[in-house]
Amino acid sequence: MQSGPQFFEWRFIHKNGSPFDVEVSLNRFEIADTPHLLAIVRDITDRKQMTQMLQERKRELDEKSRYLERVNQALKASLDHREVEKRAIEENILVNLKRFVFPYLEDMGKCTISVEARAYLNIIETNLNDIVSQFSETIFAKYLDFTPTEVRVADLIRKGRNTKEIANLLALSPSSIQWHRKNIREKLGLTHKKTNLYTYLNSLSR
Repeated sequence: MQSGPQFFEWRFIHKNGSPFDVEVSLNRFEIADTPHLLAIVRDITDRKQMTQMLQERKRELDEKSRYLERVNQALKASLDHREVEKRAIEENILVNLKRFVFPYLEDMGKCTISVEARAYLNIIETNLNDIVSQFSETIFAKYLDFTPTEVRVADLIRKGRNTKEIANLLALSPSSIQWHRKNIREKLGLTHKKTNLYTYLNSLSR
């Protein structure tokens, strides 16, 4: 009666003893200078149930969203691994061609062979060069002294991956990746230089 209008939720009891939620509004008014109190009580059971259902639905959707996010992360990791494996195959093909095939083809070209044989030799060299050109973005295209692991590490560095991410993708320890990074810098002549390895590796494929 002193504080003014009041509005709150309360719990009432049915005649059968079961509780139910209500919304209560209290207002003071006067009749012939006599103060009265008007109480309006609204049953909000349905609204409460609807709110609870919406909250439960939201929790379900949040859980599904978290599940889909985990699935998406797992798929992304799987695709990253497949990309690494694909790169490894390409790099092995390229290094084997350049180390164990092209030198012998070059020596063969210096030999005295028939015109027909030289024509076949030119066809072989042309076809192999076409294959090699498909791998022009790999590190092996310019640096044959990289090990296969160093090539994969360098390729992932070029893609902006940090040491921890590379370690996870290649199933190696971060200290092993640091060791490979050190070897890569030495083979690229970057030891004791402030050159950023990521920037330098990307400049090679341009």
